Amino acid sequence: MSHRVRMSSEVRAWLTALLATDDRMGRLVGAAVTVLFDAGAHSSLIAEVESSLREEHPAVALDHSYQRQLELLQEVLRGRGPALPAQRLRGQVEAFRVRKEVAKATLAHADGRSAKEPVDELLRDADGLERRLGGPPETLRELRLGSEDLRLLYAAGSPDTATLLVAGIGGDWEEWYEEALHLARADLRRADDDFAAYDKAAFLTAYFPGREAEIQAAAARLVSGD
Repeated sequence: MSHRVRMSSEVRAWLTALLATDDRMGRLVGAAVTVLFDAGAHSSLIAEVESSLREEHPAVALDHSYQRQLELLQEVLRGRGPALPAQRLRGQVEAFRVRKEVAKATLAHADGRSAKEPVDELLRDADGLERRLGGPPETLRELRLGSEDLRLLYAAGSPDTATLLVAGIGGDWEEWYEEALHLARADLRRADDDFAAYDKAAFLTAYFPGREAEIQAAAARLVSGD
């Protein structure tokens, strides 16, 4: 269960503006965030981003893995990563880049399982490479509301804290993931003092004063599927 939700200054400003311009959607986002307080990773609305990408948008999953590798490699080159030969790791990352471009070209011109199986194998290889680069396990998750075409991307850094990173409302989801993952990685590198942490009561009071019970009831309906 998530007891706290952290929000950057940009996310806080976005939610404030949304409530001023589209109250219905603002209340829906509020209910979705409340689900994170109440149910966390145990809700059927929650999915691991990496798993979703691999199944639905494998080309984006390949690019996302490559960008993580580049960031981890930079840590190695700064002397903050594992004590493996940096030149060898650099070569492995470059080899992955070449293989991923070939795989993406194959995906673009083929359909069916025969195109996806090589991508799955390449992504399994990428998992091993990220571990050699000293990467932590993937912690990005998303809350999906299919009926409302809303997604909240967040990082589960600890069992009791979720860091809300990006929200998406409708549109081309493959294109959204490409941009959202870039923004999420940038947010995760921000200084901690750019974030505000809320418990459920503080969040509801800050954004929905006088409507706390309404938002909590809406969150309960989302979880139950009503």
